Amino acid sequence: GRQMRRTSPARDSAPRYLTWPRVLIVAIGAGAVAGTRPRTFRRSSAASTGALPEAPRPKPALATHLGTQCAKSFLDNWYFMHIPKTGGTSLEMALCGGQFMCHSKLNRTCPHIPPLNVRAESLAARTFVQNHVPKAEMIACGMVPADYFDRKPTICTVREPVARFLSEAAHRRTAVDTELMEQCRLVMRKVRRKDSTLSFAEWNRYTHCRPQVDFTGANASNCDVIFDTDEISTLGLQFVLQHKLAKGIPNHGHNNHKGAKVSPEVREWIHAAYAQDFELYARLSEIQHSKPSMR
Repeated sequence: GRQMRRTSPARDSAPRYLTWPRVLIVAIGAGAVAGTRPRTFRRSSAASTGALPEAPRPKPALATHLGTQCAKSFLDNWYFMHIPKTGGTSLEMALCGGQFMCHSKLNRTCPHIPPLNVRAESLAARTFVQNHVPKAEMIACGMVPADYFDRKPTICTVREPVARFLSEAAHRRTAVDTELMEQCRLVMRKVRRKDSTLSFAEWNRYTHCRPQVDFTGANASNCDVIFDTDEISTLGLQFVLQHKLAKGIPNHGHNNHKGAKVSPEVREWIHAAYAQDFELYARLSEIQHSKPSMR
């Protein structure tokens, strides 16, 4: 019976080629002839005549108010330190065009720097989120050149420590009273002791339990611009508009957990474990006024 083949006008006049042992058809004629033997055709390579164009690769998802050039401009001139659970995702979406776009994920470990000495459980387990690592550790690990931060002002966000702890509990769907406290205790102890059994999952948890001052410095010396999470939609928005870094800041849904109930035991532990964070937070307004980039 007659077999119909789909043709392309651009291929009608092209010659046919037959090579052995591989059949290579660059183009086929305009019509099929009745009674001819069915043939097996293979698509030629992109470099060959008549090849189909390669499908365009999807572009990274960008916030609707940003274009690629705007995101690139920010990354070329600024650095955003994303301290976990401080509302950083909202700023990432505004400044860099999408979630997880203000940082690189680096497939490496640093045996001499806890907690970057986690054992390699798998290739994926060695992928570190760059801006969940303090500056000094990034430089010591070779993630960035020593003068990298000299060329880029750094933007930070910080959060009231109890609210941050409760946000982490909500993020992990973990009971606030004791479970998360014990998990944080465990990983913080392992890092402090340079425990070689620290897993990647524990390292990831540690970045979320880790004191904010590890990232900012005791007096926010690692930050040129610093906002309270509660200020992102006010002072933060004012700053990004003034410097034309974005046209708005989306609400990623971070909640104010200050009024949530916390048992006396957990609250006492939070105040002890994050004492320096409380000191930083209490002086935040003073620190902001001391920053030339925020005047």
